[in-house]
Amino acid sequence: MVQLFQQHFLEKKTFHLNETGMKATSSTLFNSSSNFYPFELIETNHIRRVFKFDKFYAGISLISLLIVIRSIVAILAGDSRFYEPLLFVAGGFLLIFGTWTMLSKKHVLIIPVDSMGEFEMFDKNPSEMDTKSFLDKLKQKQHKYLRTRYAVINPDHPQVEQLWNLDMLVLKEVITNKEYQQLRSKLLDNKTVVKGFSKD
Repeated sequence: MVQLFQQHFLEKKTFHLNETGMKATSSTLFNSSSNFYPFELIETNHIRRVFKFDKFYAGISLISLLIVIRSIVAILAGDSRFYEPLLFVAGGFLLIFGTWTMLSKKHVLIIPVDSMGEFEMFDKNPSEMDTKSFLDKLKQKQHKYLRTRYAVINPDHPQVEQLWNLDMLVLKEVITNKEYQQLRSKLLDNKTVVKGFSKD
């Protein structure tokens, strides 16, 4: 089984490839989740790279900063009895969660999944080579599976469904436009079972 383990700050991700799809597991201090993504739904040809940080830590940091500013203004105006301890507490929160926000900064790869939204992978984690190798294997296994299952014309199956499958194959760049036209012609000719294209 092909797998990839990633860790960034307090977040861990594990990805496992099997014959029909990929299982993705993610966990933090506060929650964990696990999802299975069938190869039919993964859009490996629409991967995008974005910069993100933890919104929870950033939100607490921002609130703490506003309280610090308000406390300083009040202390300068002579109201120190209440605001001095508040400044101390808010300043501590700002230091802790501000540091966590900076440490949580990351570049991630967003991979769309039809009808299931999308999933994220850390970019260049644990290394650029490891991430690229896993994505290459993901694409190879996906294309091999989709070709084997859907690049076959069978007159016993509904034509509309098979046309949809061929459209899916070409949109995911599993087959070329030339292969698509050849398979589509064989389907519409309604011949006997014809094996599709196969690649190792």
